[in-house]
Amino acid sequence: MACAGLHWTLELSTHFAFQYGLLALAVMAGFACLARPLGLALTAVVVGLHSGPLLELTESPPDRAALTPGGTRLLMANVRTSNANRRGLLELVESTQPDAVLLLEVSEAWLADLAPLEVEFPHRLAAPRGDNFGIALYSRRPLIDGRIVQLGAAGVPSIETGLEGSSLRLLLTHPVPPMGSGAAAQRDRQLEAVARRARELGPRVVLAGDLNATPWSPVFSRVLDLGALRDSRRGFGLQPTWSAGLPYLVRIPIDHFLVGRDVRVLHREVGPRIGSDHLPVLVELR
Repeated sequence: MACAGLHWTLELSTHFAFQYGLLALAVMAGFACLARPLGLALTAVVVGLHSGPLLELTESPPDRAALTPGGTRLLMANVRTSNANRRGLLELVESTQPDAVLLLEVSEAWLADLAPLEVEFPHRLAAPRGDNFGIALYSRRPLIDGRIVQLGAAGVPSIETGLEGSSLRLLLTHPVPPMGSGAAAQRDRQLEAVARRARELGPRVVLAGDLNATPWSPVFSRVLDLGALRDSRRGFGLQPTWSAGLPYLVRIPIDHFLVGRDVRVLHREVGPRIGSDHLPVLVELR
């Protein structure tokens, strides 16, 4: 995707569109108080350009009146390899009762300490690593055609699987962060490959992961277009997930569930801190 024609530093700057809009709104209010019409007009233009991200704060969940009970509940967490708080994740799983747990940045040590999960989630696919690109999926239901795959040229694993009793097809991935031109190119190639694979899997696909991109990036838009996908956040507000230690309005949404056209989003929420620099995400889908 080559950052949709942008230099990697320019693409990186798009991830903070919401914060730019907030800052412009504050400056515009200042110009209004000072009766400075030119400054007011200029900042109003900036606010208008960022109105989309700002309006996400006011979004309410979509109407579910026509929906019936019985979705598939998925919990995803980038646990952070160096995070020692295994108990935080285990308690979150216990409280949310998902059908499957999707994990990023898992090491051999993480998998050993998550052995208690295997009682209720006996079906597992995992590719642990010592860096930040290990990956794992735990499921209550048997996996259908589950496999570890490599998409793109970065050499990091992704997971593709179905779940017994559901027509959803899951694709879990974690590209490298775009810190530098080479890393940005690797991320873009992986996201392009993942998006194309999502399209091949059909309209009931669920693409999940820490995509290292926000909804305001042209790279993210390209993923939606190539994969024939929708952002599950739409209608549920901003839901920022990184960095977990920052205030709500400073965080950005980079942990995603993207869904095919035949997948309905019944519920979506961001979970509590579990010791990672990312917040977990819980969705219920049909």
